Amino acid sequence: MTDNFETLLKKTKDNATVIPCGNPWYYYLYTEEKTVEGRKKSITYEHIKEDDIVLFKLSGDVDNEKYKDIPTSFYARVIGVNKYSTLRQYLETEGVHKCLPGKTTIYEGVNVYTSLMKTTEEEINKIGFMGIHVKKINEYLD
Repeated sequence: MTDNFETLLKKTKDNATVIPCGNPWYYYLYTEEKTVEGRKKSITYEHIKEDDIVLFKLSGDVDNEKYKDIPTSFYARVIGVNKYSTLRQYLETEGVHKCLPGKTTIYEGVNVYTSLMKTTEEEINKIGFMGIHVKKINEYLD
């Protein structure tokens, strides 16, 4: 870790944007099988930029045996942010497998995101979508 990054980390850790995330997607982010987090453009997320620190917090299923050995939150460094006009553009450009491990088609990807966000593809497309590239920061933060 470089001195500049340590300084950045100390300044931003307490002010990190919290990103709630449910399983299995939280698990895939933690294990780094998922490298891109997708979010609707919104006041909550559109300020996120490269080198920011974000805090992923597990929401929902915490009792599943598969997930028992992972923490309920972890920090990640943003290594890039791409903004898209549509959900499909996001999935096509970033790759469904990077955004949603285990899913292979755009159709599956659209269904996952619209279900999770309890909205329609058309509603998402009105405001746009973001691909937030992240790299987990290991336990030395705690």
